[in-house]
Amino acid sequence: MPEPTRRRLTESEHDRAWHAIEGIDWAAGPDPDTVLNAVLAALDIDPPAGDDAAAPPYPDVFEWMVERRGDTDWLVASTQFSRHDRAVACLAARQQSFPSAQFRILRIATTYRAEPASSS
Repeated sequence: MPEPTRRRLTESEHDRAWHAIEGIDWAAGPDPDTVLNAVLAALDIDPPAGDDAAAPPYPDVFEWMVERRGDTDWLVASTQFSRHDRAVACLAARQQSFPSAQFRILRIATTYRAEPASSS
């Protein structure tokens, strides 16, 4: 089968794809499919026909937690939150209580993908 011909995006296509990515709610922790589908929609491109066998058996799960910088590594500084805004509030409280410490929010992503059975 011959390899498909590559083409360069037009300026308009590039701008539409760029704005689609900019418009994503990154605080909600979008999965790669959400990002890809936003770009494809902006370019008026349909994704391949859905294959139920390839669909994930469960939706991706995102959680967030706050970490504090230790002497040599990052240390857990909170419980895990199922909502990003709660992790942000926890981060703000930690920064106010410990202004000289360095904190960050860590996103934890759990993905589920079915793998083909081995043919051994």
